Amino acid sequence: MNNILSISWKKLNSKTDIPFRSKGGDFAAKINEEVLIGLIKRGYEIEENDSQIVFKLFIAEEDIERRKILYEVIRDSEYHKSLLAGWIRALKGEVPPVTQIKDYKFEEMFIDQKLDALRRVEGMALDFYRYLLGDLKRADLEKFMEKDKADQLLSAIEELIQEEKRHVQVVEKLREVR
Repeated sequence: MNNILSISWKKLNSKTDIPFRSKGGDFAAKINEEVLIGLIKRGYEIEENDSQIVFKLFIAEEDIERRKILYEVIRDSEYHKSLLAGWIRALKGEVPPVTQIKDYKFEEMFIDQKLDALRRVEGMALDFYRYLLGDLKRADLEKFMEKDKADQLLSAIEELIQEEKRHVQVVEKLREVR
């Protein structure tokens, strides 16, 4: 038996819209190509902000070992941006422009405060990619992209999740450097 709710007041476009409830009865992701592009752009913006924040931490950091670890996080964020930019372009979207972030005045903070800020940023990115992957798994991506492309996109988001998990661990490793 099919548990998908039929919504009479909203006519669904069979090529782009997803029903409000999935087969299991939970809320399904309302994903179409435009929403997908928008969410990937948000991931790109998260990575851009992450990169800028870590760069400001890098500049304010005096410890060489911590600075090397921060550099690695910056490098990873740049890779993540390139991965997401490729998906945005493949879906015929435009890569968002770089926007400046607020000045956190990291040079005035104690190391624990800096690392708390970094942990929040990395944790937020991890959460975003987890939510995105969940939505994409529930969405019928094959309605607007080939199956192999959909699989590649899921794989790319899974890779980002693993990278962000590693970044959260790296922040804890930074705490051990004294």
